[in-house]
Amino acid sequence: MPLPTVVFRLAMIGGAALTAALVGAVGGQAVDAWTLRSVLVGTLVLLTWASSPRPARAIWLSPLFLLAGWSLVFYSLIPALLLAIDFDLLTGTMEPTLIGFSGQPADVLILVFSGVCQAGAALCAAVLGSHRPASTEPAPLLAGDRQRLAFMALAIAAAAGHFLGARLEVIWRLSDIVPASLVQNVLDGLPPLQAIIIMVLLVDAMASRKYGPTLAVAATLAACAAVEVATGNSKFPVYLVLVAALTWVVKSRHRWQTKAAVCVVASVFALGSLSLMSQIRGNTAYTLNWSTPDIVGQGLAKTLLMKIGERQYETGYCLGGVLRKNAGQPGENSPFYFISALVPRFLWPDKPNLSPFNHYAAAYCGGHDLNPLHSASITLLGEPIEQAGMPGLRVALAVLLAGLSILAVSCLNNNSFRFIIFAALTPWLMDFDQNYSLYWTNALKMAIYMLPVLALVAVLRGRVR
Repeated sequence: MPLPTVVFRLAMIGGAALTAALVGAVGGQAVDAWTLRSVLVGTLVLLTWASSPRPARAIWLSPLFLLAGWSLVFYSLIPALLLAIDFDLLTGTMEPTLIGFSGQPADVLILVFSGVCQAGAALCAAVLGSHRPASTEPAPLLAGDRQRLAFMALAIAAAAGHFLGARLEVIWRLSDIVPASLVQNVLDGLPPLQAIIIMVLLVDAMASRKYGPTLAVAATLAACAAVEVATGNSKFPVYLVLVAALTWVVKSRHRWQTKAAVCVVASVFALGSLSLMSQIRGNTAYTLNWSTPDIVGQGLAKTLLMKIGERQYETGYCLGGVLRKNAGQPGENSPFYFISALVPRFLWPDKPNLSPFNHYAAAYCGGHDLNPLHSASITLLGEPIEQAGMPGLRVALAVLLAGLSILAVSCLNNNSFRFIIFAALTPWLMDFDQNYSLYWTNALKMAIYMLPVLALVAVLRGRVR
């Protein structure tokens, strides 16, 4: 397809998504949510199709594209479908939180967010698509099988260390053998260590058209993800597997049939991990009753639907609570309040807690204020509204859009070290279900953990790209 055609189509689709978002933002609750939702689903499908030619398809790895799809599908479309079909498998009655969220202002706000992210992703895809694909084959990052085996072993050791550390952390804190802050910092560094190693191995394997190196990386990824699931870490292994599969789909030169099969396998793993996580954590609301005759047809379906449905519309309902209490208020802080979150805690010992999820449950979710152990999320959109009102949300979205767009355009156009670290950070950057200030803090923190691995690879290669 000619490059001008690709760029024109992406510009038109981005304009349509942005127009839909503006209509939703201006019209508010007067806009029919199903109409807006349907338009944005259509623009997302068209964006995926229009960006499929190389190198524009690299945008599929952009957090802007992933946030647009993730928020639209899991935080708006699925809850709306559950409400439309009068879904009552979860509790026998329709959830009040579902009725109080779907089609309400919080739902429309999430749709606006998806539209803005789609527009940003389309713009970035147009920029990426304006460049000619590289004519040369990528060079391997690692020299020899010994280095590859060493990196695979290091990734698995990091996963095993995280599993053991999570189990021994309480003992270490009680015995005062190791300072609690040091234990936490070590544990926090093990997931990003796995992510950067997996991406280094994957990019190295894609330099070969043979399946053997890629299968070895897939086995390493599966082992790390399985251990992380057993550790009780739900989001990271799922996101890492999905991002690794997308990376291979976008960057490899294998047939589309093979790529489709990889996506199916990754999706099955992700859904299975979500179901298994409930059993590991022992959540009685999600735990299967193994005496049920149709355990596969009913039990697994119930568990899975609760994981991909209930948690999301509860989060949306809590975001609605933020809007009800803070949308019309000026806010107590500057719209740029989140900059202070980047200050390290050792320089600011009294730094506020960036994860006040118990506070959110009590203040915005209703019904949970009697349970101090319950935690809740208000998505990336809730904290700016709470801290600085609607001006805070507008600034936060502008910074998010500009920051992720610059990173996408500068990092996704080749297989350089910038691409590797950006892809390794994507499991954290694609997470819609976290605080805004924590979003940027985690990105910076995880990047610092990853840099030594890239430095090691550069030394082994004898040069830095």
